[in-house]
Order: sequence, then structure tokens, then C-alpha cells
Amino acid sequence: MNLFFSLEGLDGSGKSTVGKKIAERFSNSLYINPSLQFDMEKGDENHSFGTKYLAYMSLNSRISDNIKEGIFEEKNLFVDRYIHSTVAYHSCSMNRDLLKLSEDLVKQMDILLPDYVLFFDVSYEESMRRMGNRGNMSANDISLKRDDAKMVCIKNEYFELLDKRKFYKKDYIYIDTTNLGIDEVVDEVCKKIRYLIKQ
Repeated sequence: MNLFFSLEGLDGSGKSTVGKKIAERFSNSLYINPSLQFDMEKGDENHSFGTKYLAYMSLNSRISDNIKEGIFEEKNLFVDRYIHSTVAYHSCSMNRDLLKLSEDLVKQMDILLPDYVLFFDVSYEESMRRMGNRGNMSANDISLKRDDAKMVCIKNEYFELLDKRKFYKKDYIYIDTTNLGIDEVVDEVCKKIRYLIKQ
């Protein structure tokens, strides 16, 4: 493996669309969206948030194992939603501090940390507009649309994790996508990644 990036951020921040385009721009790179392999919302929406939290942490562990086993070969990896999203979203959904538990689980499960986090920020209004343009909104999208306080909570959780240097090896890159088009975001992120890959 070359460099391992996790793509984190609020729903509607553009990370999935941008992540795919970034991976296409760099040779020997791969975009991975774990939620396509496992989606609790498409199963039983009656699962508790605690069950969902453990399920997503387990998914992070599986992705980590695949990386360590060399399944993705020697590629730059861009993983969409990893440890930070698991902790931030579920901390707010469960209304409890999951940091210590998450640190213990990551250590016990030997989950590989990304080298860098690409954190995509977006204003609440723009996030809602983009999610509305998706067509079919997920249960999570609808929940966030009804509760802007939860969105603020999630953003604060992200910043706390990043500022405390939790769950990444080297650094994080902050990108505010609110007033930028997709191509502008991709250009900005690629410029920063090229610098990191050359180091």
C-alpha cells in the first residue's frame, strides 16, 4: 500500500463524488465505499444505534484486514467513511461519548489507521439542498433534515476527533465544499495529495 486516505465529513459534503474522481486522477489508486458492501438501512431499520455502531466498527475492521492482507495491492487507497464517521455519527445518535470505547475497539481489533484524513465540510443549508437533489433520501438523510442540532453535533464530534489527533497517523486536510463546484473541490484536493505523494 502507498498512502491510505479516509474520506470523512457531513452528508451532502460531496465526499463520495469527489472520492471517486480523485482516485481516477491518480494512477495506482482505488476508491472504496464500504457502505456499498454493507448497509444497515437496507436491512432492518429497527436496529438500535448501538448495534449499528458495532456493525460499522466491524466493517472498518474487515476493510483494515483486507488492506493488511494485500487484497488491494500496492495502491493509494481512498476509503469513504471509516473510523471518524463511525464514531462521530453514533456518538450523536446515541447521545454518549464513544471515544474511549472506540479507542479500545480500534486497539483490540487492530484496525489500521489511515495516513491522512480528508475532511469535507459543508454548511447545513447546502447539505440539505444537495441531499434533496439526490432523489431518494435515506432514513439517515431524513433524520438529519429534521434535526439541524444533530448536524451541528456531528460536525463538532468530527472536529474534536481531528483536533485531538485521534484515528489517523499523520495529518488531516480540511476542505469546505459549500461554495465550490465538484471539479473545483477535486482540483484543490488533488493539488494537496500530489504534494503528499511526492514526500
